[in-house]
Amino acid sequence: MLTVERLEGIVANGLRDIAQYVLPLFVFAAGTSRQAQCATGVMVEREIGVFLVTARHVIEPVLALGEAGRLQVGRTPLVLRDVHQRAVSMGVETDLATVPISGEEVSRIGGKVLAGHRVATKDVLLHEYVVVIGFPGVTKEYVSDRMLTLTRNEWAAVVRTVEHDQFSLRIDPDTYENETNEPNPSELLDLGGVSGAPVFSLITGAPHMTIRPRAKLVGFVYEGLAWGTLEQKLFALKANVLLPDGTIEG
Repeated sequence: MLTVERLEGIVANGLRDIAQYVLPLFVFAAGTSRQAQCATGVMVEREIGVFLVTARHVIEPVLALGEAGRLQVGRTPLVLRDVHQRAVSMGVETDLATVPISGEEVSRIGGKVLAGHRVATKDVLLHEYVVVIGFPGVTKEYVSDRMLTLTRNEWAAVVRTVEHDQFSLRIDPDTYENETNEPNPSELLDLGGVSGAPVFSLITGAPHMTIRPRAKLVGFVYEGLAWGTLEQKLFALKANVLLPDGTIEG
């Protein structure tokens, strides 16, 4: 029987696991780092190497800036200055993108790379219980011209709708917390910065609900809607649009 106490333990363990993989991203033009836009991403192992995965609309401005485009990955000072020269893959209708990352860059970023076998190849199901970690831009505060603070936020949610290549999540307000473990629901009124956040399944959905041995990557957030305190949805693309060669389908 899945008691409330057991569910809380599953969520806590799942969040502790996936927090090792989720990265804050900062997009800006050369010389304007103080105007950086926030987003979220994750490094994923594919057949031909490691790729940074985030929403397409996060990468598009970097490419549009050309040589001036900058993408900072993680909390480290690593800034990618040549994204426009890399073999970036972006969906045509799918709001997802991948950027190839070298082994040296992985080491400098400091985050962990998600193993390929932890990426779901099957469709997400209705009523799957999932967790999401993202970096809302409303938590951003500049300490100096070269330093800022950004709070990681964690959500537990249930899959409410499933379509061809996407699904929606309804946030469970009882498990919405930030890094200080203090409820901060006002941040849900502005979801900017959560784009690209990975969605991990902890418990499979109907008809047979099963607790997963380890959280499985089932999707990527591309949009969020908020219309009141703790009244909001996240919309995500299914993880199987990320192909084995690191390209995006659709």
